Amino acid sequence: MSFPVVATSFGVSQSGSQAGKKKGGYVNYEVEPGFTIRMRQNIDPTTDPKILKRIISNRVAAQKSRWKKVQYLDALVKRSMELQREVSELRSQLAITSEQKRYR
Repeated sequence: MSFPVVATSFGVSQSGSQAGKKKGGYVNYEVEPGFTIRMRQNIDPTTDPKILKRIISNRVAAQKSRWKKVQYLDALVKRSMELQREVSELRSQLAITSEQKRYR
């Protein structure tokens, strides 16, 4: 699973860029097709484009950071399960070897 690539220019305009409103005071803005971010309604899209771009890029960076953290934790869980399986195999091999050694 790969994270969608974010465009370098953010085309958030005053008219029609709102994908939909949700309860809780948030508006979804579509940065690129299939990739939306949530912003509070109290952020006025008519503000300085540089400030709006910085807000959006910060949110995208935060999303990437959270996504990387989830991927890292998933990898740790997978590695832990592999190591547990390996330990159980080695314990069974040790038990077999110990029994063979005992009867020699």
